[in-house]
Amino acid sequence: LFQRFYRADPILSLLLTFGLAMVAEQVLRMIFGAPPLSYVIPPELKGQIFLGDFIYSKYRAMLLLVAAACVLGLWFLLQKTAFGRVVRAGVQNPDMVGALGISLKPYMMTVAGIGIGLAGLAGVLLAPIYSIHPAMGQEIITPAFVVVVIGGLGSFWGVVVAALLVGLVKGITIGLGFTQWSTAVIYLMMLLVLLFRPRGLFGEIAGDRPAPVVGASWCSWTARSRSSPARRTGSGSPTRRRPWMRGSTSIRLALSCPSSSTSTTI
Repeated sequence: LFQRFYRADPILSLLLTFGLAMVAEQVLRMIFGAPPLSYVIPPELKGQIFLGDFIYSKYRAMLLLVAAACVLGLWFLLQKTAFGRVVRAGVQNPDMVGALGISLKPYMMTVAGIGIGLAGLAGVLLAPIYSIHPAMGQEIITPAFVVVVIGGLGSFWGVVVAALLVGLVKGITIGLGFTQWSTAVIYLMMLLVLLFRPRGLFGEIAGDRPAPVVGASWCSWTARSRSSPARRTGSGSPTRRRPWMRGSTSIRLALSCPSSSTSTTI
């Protein structure tokens, strides 16, 4: 089902997952009923952490550490591994990746599995904080949708920054005593962002996504030599032009060369 939307606008996949979540909610309601269930915090994580005048729950501190580890692990997977280079190249130009003999189906299935696994992990970790009931997903999906819109589709760190902003603004609103306005505030943030920056804070302009980044110097030299309008002989005289496929060269280099701090975009 998700394969039909691989080449479509990402918002369509987002709407598809919304629809599937609503169907799953009703199925769970019919099987397990609507009454909520409660879970207790493990004894090892009960209590508070005291840092001067600052008091914070041990369990919530553990949630922050797990969330940070997941974000860093996901970033490393997408930016520093061959798997991530294939995924990023496939999102940018799936036809070219297919022409190179790489099947994107197992990669996209793995990406979907990682997303589902992270969602399940979040549900387990939030069980002691939120009561477990069939509609609990709506309490999480709605802020997640707002975060994605504010951060911008296609931007990894944009979503991270937007999540921090939404959580900070919502927490400040509750701390000031306006609990009933905490949800309305995040929608107001989304409205303001869409008015002044429709693609989100860090969203990419359609058709202007950069090519995969490669870091080794010899990769950059190879790309420049192959994409130059004319290759020169030892005497300095240019040879005839060759119609190099720059997109093919970029993706081959992106898949074969490791990224480094000194990066060059082809």
